[in-house]
Amino acid sequence: MRRSTTLLSHRRKATHVTCGGCGQTVDREESYDMDHLVLPAGTTHANGTDARTGHACLSCGRAVIEAVIGGPIPHAAKTDSRICFGIAFFRTEEEAERYGKFIRVSGRTYNGGYFHGRPCGREKDRDTTDADGPLYAVTE
Repeated sequence: MRRSTTLLSHRRKATHVTCGGCGQTVDREESYDMDHLVLPAGTTHANGTDARTGHACLSCGRAVIEAVIGGPIPHAAKTDSRICFGIAFFRTEEEAERYGKFIRVSGRTYNGGYFHGRPCGREKDRDTTDADGPLYAVTE
């Protein structure tokens, strides 16, 4: 018995989506699903469209996120991990605060244990030092 392709076709996710920022068609795997980000009300793309829904290409999505967090997404100087979360360490507190905002916008939470579902972000209790100086912690 042959399966109907019309019944199966509506179940498949589109492989390409339209960017809400620039309007270009991009591969779904290389786009931000803006519905899953935790963006403040009134967040828009550069073209003025609502950035809290739909998809965005990598450059438009990154531009929205960087506008919300107040600068470029910083890179960790060191990383560590626990059973249910990771820790990123930064050399400056300003970078740690900005990365903490990025983590909150991304909607990341602890996975398991007493804090299951609690939002990750900047955690001053986990700050430490190494031979190069202070390290400021962000759970992710």
